[in-house]
Amino acid sequence: MQPTIHPAMLAIILGMVLVGFAGCGGGGGSPADPAQLGTVTGLVMASDIDNGDLHGLEGAEVTIANQTGISDSDGHFSVIDVPAGQQQLIVVTLPDPYVLLTGEPMHCDVTGGAATDLSEPIIAIPEDMGVPDPPSL
Repeated sequence: MQPTIHPAMLAIILGMVLVGFAGCGGGGGSPADPAQLGTVTGLVMASDIDNGDLHGLEGAEVTIANQTGISDSDGHFSVIDVPAGQQQLIVVTLPDPYVLLTGEPMHCDVTGGAATDLSEPIIAIPEDMGVPDPPSL
């Protein structure tokens, strides 16, 4: 004699399986714990084309760990939801005609659940000013 499964038991098992699949999601997983994310704030400064004075640069896109912030009219930016720990800071785009003063990678230590302010501003210069070549070895 073949064992049979009662229809009510089959419905319970099927329901448990479907709930298990729903928990696996396809939405990229659960959101990160907010205590493991922080905010990085800073300033993008540009050299004035005419006299070399520094001023805040609007419209620079600053990216850290795939999160982006855009500098305001005073050059201030905030990048939110950055994973805690040491992160490399990347300026994705600067408004024309500016380029970064340095090609060195910039890093910051992000504190989860808090704001981390960059100690040094990001400096941009007009492209036609030129950046000196590093000394050869």
